[in-house]
Amino acid sequence: MVETTTTRKKLFPKNDELRFCLDCGKERFSYGWCKDCETSYMISHFKAWTSGNDYIDKLIQRTQKNATQTCDYLEYIDFSQFDLITYVSKGGFSTVYKAKWLEGPRWNWDEDDQGWERSGPINIEDHCKCLQSGHLADCFGITRDPTGCIMFVMRFYDNGNVYEFLDKVKGIITWRDIIDMLWGVASGLDKIHSEKRFHSNLHGGNLLIEDETISTDARIADIDEFIKDIPNLYRELMERCWDSNPSNRPTASELYNLLGKWIICICDDPNPSPISEEFFNAEEKRWDLIGKQLNSNSFSKVVVHPDA
Repeated sequence: MVETTTTRKKLFPKNDELRFCLDCGKERFSYGWCKDCETSYMISHFKAWTSGNDYIDKLIQRTQKNATQTCDYLEYIDFSQFDLITYVSKGGFSTVYKAKWLEGPRWNWDEDDQGWERSGPINIEDHCKCLQSGHLADCFGITRDPTGCIMFVMRFYDNGNVYEFLDKVKGIITWRDIIDMLWGVASGLDKIHSEKRFHSNLHGGNLLIEDETISTDARIADIDEFIKDIPNLYRELMERCWDSNPSNRPTASELYNLLGKWIICICDDPNPSPISEEFFNAEEKRWDLIGKQLNSNSFSKVVVHPDA
């Protein structure tokens, strides 16, 4: 799962003629992407590639048949496309490598050249363990290394996970950032649950941070004092999430809607409200803490409970 303040939007060119496919004349709902033509092209090339595993081939094919926009599907990526492969870490279920994908993901179909335009080299993770969807980590495809190991190919997030991010910024993070990041977590969980799936291993080590998350006006806060000055709204929600009775905890959908409301009040509503005032006051208290030395806690060394 990934946290980011950026939001995907449907992009249309200014030239209205380009909103319609030059081949079939149907309207496009994503820039450079005609669902009918691109899907037909990918289906016609199913026999041009194979992962060597029938189940995986069918999985990739299913995502390509149901794609609705650029990169909204998996592709099989030949292992020769990866360069500068380096070991990153090993988790409970997989080993992670970092590499550079030479061609990069498909971007859009070039009608003049009758070929796929690609983004060019990008840093990716090979994850020995799904698709573009808002706050879920970008997964581009599947590959197989020379030993036969199957790998998921994902975007590499330079800021790392939540623990590494908090270490990196030394606790310099605003309430706006905190709520925005939590809203992203709730959005990703809500998407997973809507597909009748469960994460089953959600903790800070599995939450990835994109570069755009950091606010330019973030201020230093002492962690101990920060706990004392939590807004009541946030404290009440946190206690609900920790309730010993699961039925009393908010659902991912409820969290998504509630945190989204808070974000609007904090960032977008020009008129002060009880919600925005509470977070504003909590942020103001942090001004008094500037200059104090942060404690030496290392967030990346947090021990995850074995039953979490």
